[in-house]
Amino acid sequence: MEEMTDEITIIRRIAVDFGTEHTVIALQEGTSVQFPILAGFTRMVPSMPPEDSVPVVPCLIHYRDDGSVLIGEEVVTCGLVHSPATVRWMRHYILNGNPARIDATVHGLIGYPDAGAALLRALLDRVPASFRGQQTEIIFVVPLDASEHYLSWIRSIGITAGAGTTCVVDAITATICGYGLPAMPGHLYVLVDMEESSHSVTVAATGDQEPGSVCTSSRILGQAEDETGSARINAWIAEDILVRLRLQESDPRVLILYGKLLQETGRARERLAAVPDTRIRVSEPASGIIVDVVLTRADLERVLSDHGFLPLLHRTVDRAIAAATGRGHSVDKSTAVLLTGGCLTLPCLQERVAGLFGQDKVYGNHSSEARVLGALASKPAASERIMNDYAVRYWDAGVREHRYRFLVRAGTSYPSAGQVGRFLISATYDGQTRLGVPLYSFGTGGGDAGTIIELVSDASGGIRISGPPPGVSPKEKPVWVNEQTPTLLVASPPAVRGEARFELTFTIDRDRQLCLTARDVLTGDVVKRGAPVYRLI
Repeated sequence: MEEMTDEITIIRRIAVDFGTEHTVIALQEGTSVQFPILAGFTRMVPSMPPEDSVPVVPCLIHYRDDGSVLIGEEVVTCGLVHSPATVRWMRHYILNGNPARIDATVHGLIGYPDAGAALLRALLDRVPASFRGQQTEIIFVVPLDASEHYLSWIRSIGITAGAGTTCVVDAITATICGYGLPAMPGHLYVLVDMEESSHSVTVAATGDQEPGSVCTSSRILGQAEDETGSARINAWIAEDILVRLRLQESDPRVLILYGKLLQETGRARERLAAVPDTRIRVSEPASGIIVDVVLTRADLERVLSDHGFLPLLHRTVDRAIAAATGRGHSVDKSTAVLLTGGCLTLPCLQERVAGLFGQDKVYGNHSSEARVLGALASKPAASERIMNDYAVRYWDAGVREHRYRFLVRAGTSYPSAGQVGRFLISATYDGQTRLGVPLYSFGTGGGDAGTIIELVSDASGGIRISGPPPGVSPKEKPVWVNEQTPTLLVASPPAVRGEARFELTFTIDRDRQLCLTARDVLTGDVVKRGAPVYRLI
């Protein structure tokens, strides 16, 4: 029988900020943090010392006719960003539950979750081999309001990658920690973020925890968004260049190179964060047009002014502050204003924000990498505990009634130091191939503490339903919490009635997820390792 250890020692960590436009990855071993260059996938964007530049991966995946895929910068280099077989804006569509599928030629119809998972798995496959395996923790940065479906989806990617533990940290907390600021109760922050399709301003407060603990969650007090993002700014720059060259956007010759011009204006905008001027050169032999211009910071500020972006940004800030003020919160007491997103490295935008809040309050020197740095720095609060009781329901054949095997009691701290439960399950009839693990939740204080018995599945692979055990009040009636997303174990070869078939081990990760490791007693194979069962409350 394979020995199963009670606790995994984490010595390496991978932080992943999966964004709408870019994905950023950071690696940590001991106190050393590095940003891996994933050959072919990444490109460098300007940052402030000590990094100076940070590798990012464009969130693009292209499905080729020969069955292969291109990832990130490979798609850009091949000029396939706008191809029908290229999937982009994946995080946005996954968060919104968009069911659309893309015709990916020989790959068939690809949904956004499938494409996003393929992208992230390709990136994790490229990290150094020393950062793979059970002694590695993967931390994903997620939106504060991400759904359970999104959280389960992104955790599954870490599990598939073979990480010892997989957890998440909300983007607001990650940003605060990434700038090296205290995430303590009562602190107020303003976050200004620029993405490809929008910019947003959020007034947030760190979560309430016991004094001296480190916060792991935040709450939004006010928020405002506008659909003007970096993509629209790139288009404004391109239009300005065409005007300078006395070219019409509707000219068929211009249409041929316009995609390349947009791409180069975006890169030029990024470079202006580090240098006062930069050259844009685009040529198209078929049309005979050559674009060769110098773009300066003054040019960019003029373009933004012509299109009214600076007043627009100001109005977005005002709307977010008004929303927070309407709830009784004064932004004058804000600890800091934090900038994220490539566009916000531009001096003219940072100066505008500083003019609104004061230079000493504005942090923008890590706008591309703040969230992954914060994910590595964030720690779970020692005071966080599970609120409800949780048990696995089973059929006691000896007394012919349902009972409960309790795994987690209200007040249990997380992550667990080791296992919270281990037991065997058996088949109820010869030839059974699917055995279920039904999890039930009780209101705080509910349950039957004395029952510790082998779990037995019925012929359908689940557990028969009956009323609550004796002594449980109506308000503590058990709820089958994983009924819609059942945990099933496949027995191959089929199981024999009454013989122990799977050994189950349960742990709780730092994100309150009850995780299952299941070993087939007959074959010795581990059929699930750290698989999420349910996020505990």
